[in-house]
Amino acid sequence: MNGNNPEEPAEVIFTEEDIESAVEDSFFDAKNEAEAAAAEAGDEVISNLEKGLAAAERTVRDELDDGEERLDADVDNDETFSEIMNLIASRKRKGKTVDEPEEDEEPEEDDSEENEEEQPKTWLGQLVHAKKGDKLYVLHEIISYILIFAIAFVAAIFINIYIFRISNVVGSSMKQTFHDGQTVFLSRLPYIFGSPQHGDVVIFDSHGDERTFAKDWNDAIKSNAIVKLFKKTTVTNEDEHDFYIKRVIGVAGDAIRIHDGKVWRAKISDLGSEYTEVVTLYDKYSADPSSEGGQRYMELWQAIANLPLDGTVWEALDEPYVNPNEVPKYDSWEGRCWIVPEKHMFVMGDNRNHSTDGRYFGIRPYNCILGKVLGNH
Repeated sequence: MNGNNPEEPAEVIFTEEDIESAVEDSFFDAKNEAEAAAAEAGDEVISNLEKGLAAAERTVRDELDDGEERLDADVDNDETFSEIMNLIASRKRKGKTVDEPEEDEEPEEDDSEENEEEQPKTWLGQLVHAKKGDKLYVLHEIISYILIFAIAFVAAIFINIYIFRISNVVGSSMKQTFHDGQTVFLSRLPYIFGSPQHGDVVIFDSHGDERTFAKDWNDAIKSNAIVKLFKKTTVTNEDEHDFYIKRVIGVAGDAIRIHDGKVWRAKISDLGSEYTEVVTLYDKYSADPSSEGGQRYMELWQAIANLPLDGTVWEALDEPYVNPNEVPKYDSWEGRCWIVPEKHMFVMGDNRNHSTDGRYFGIRPYNCILGKVLGNH
C-alpha cells in the first residue's frame, strides 16, 4: 500500500491458492448442509413410515380381535398379521403407498371352459341345437325341411295372389283376343298402386263380391299348378264359372250408351255440373228408387240417357279388338245408358254377340278384380 496517500483504498491481492481453498470450503459446507437436510428428511420419512406401520399394525390387530365372525377359527392371528405385513412390504417394493389399493388382477381364462359349449337342458333345446351324431339329429333335419317347405309354400301363395298368377280362359266371350282354354298371366300389382284404365283386360269375381284375403287364399290353394296336375276342370260354360275375363269399357265417372250399333262414352263432368250429382247418389239410392234420393238418381240418369249424341262430348268408341267375324248386334240394347260411379267399372267381352257382360249385370266394383291380364300363352 502507498503510505503517502492515506485516502487511497487498500488493495487486496488473492492468489490462486486462496481462491481454490475458498471454493473447496464452500463446496464442503454446501455438501454437509445437504447431507444434514437429507438425513433430517430421511429421519422424518422413516419416522412417518414407522408411525404408519405401527398404526396399521394396531388397526390389523384390532380388526383381528373384533372380526372373529369373519375369520376362520383355525387361522392364527400372528400368521394373518405376517401375511398383511408381507403384502405391505410387497406394495412398497412395487412403488405403491400403503393406502393405495392394488388393482384387481383378472383371473386367467380357461380356454377349455371357453370352448366347451353349454349343453341345452330341455328336450326342445336339444332338438334345436342337435348336431350330426346326436340322437335327435334325424328329427331335427326332418323338421327343418318341413319348415323350409312351409315358408316356401306361404311365399308362393302371396306371390300367386298379389304379384303373378296363371289362369285359363273359359268360353268364347273374348274371341278373337283370347280363345277357350288359353292360358293367361295376370297380376294385381297394377291396381294396388292404381286403378283400371280404358281398354284393360281384367279377370274378376263373376258375382261382383269383394275379394278378401281368405277368398284369395282359398282360390290360390285350389287353383295352383300342383292341384291342377291332379284335378281336371269340367266347367265349359262361362256362366257357370266363378270368374270372368272382360275388357274395361267404362271407369269411374263415365257414362256409357249404346246407339246406332255403336258404344258411346262420355265423362259425366263434361256433360255439365248439374249431372255430376248422379255419381255420389249411386251408392246410397240406386238400390232404393222409391226414396227421395233414389228418385233424384233416376231423374239424373234419365236426363243423361236422353242427351243428344252430337259428337262433341260423347265419343263413339273405335274398337279394333271386337271379333271381326261377327258384327255386334245391339238391337235389344239400343238407347240403354249406364252410369259408372266411384271405384266401379263397366266391362264388355270382345265377342259381343256371345258375351255375358255389363249389359246384363251392370257395373262391377274395383275390389272384385283378381288382376290385370298381362299376356297370354
